[in-house]
Amino acid sequence: MKFAAWKLGFKIKEVPITFQDRTEGVSKMNKSIVKEGILGVLKLRWYSLFNNYRKQVANTGKQMEQVANNETVAE
Repeated sequence: MKFAAWKLGFKIKEVPITFQDRTEGVSKMNKSIVKEGILGVLKLRWYSLFNNYRKQVANTGKQMEQVANNETVAE
C-alpha cells in the first residue's frame, strides 16, 4: 500500500520503531518468511511497470459512486 501511495504522488515519511530483544521463547522468523518479504517487494515493483495506479483509483472511485447510488457495477 505504501508503494501504491508513493506512485500516486503522496509523500512518505518513515517513523522509526525500536524493538527490544526477545527474552523468552523462540523467533518465528524463518527462511520462507524472509523469502516471502523479498519476493513481495519485487512482485510489487514488477506489477507497477504494467499498472496505472491513477487509472485504477479512478475506476474504483467510479464503482464506489455507482454502489452509493444503487446502480449496477459492470465488471
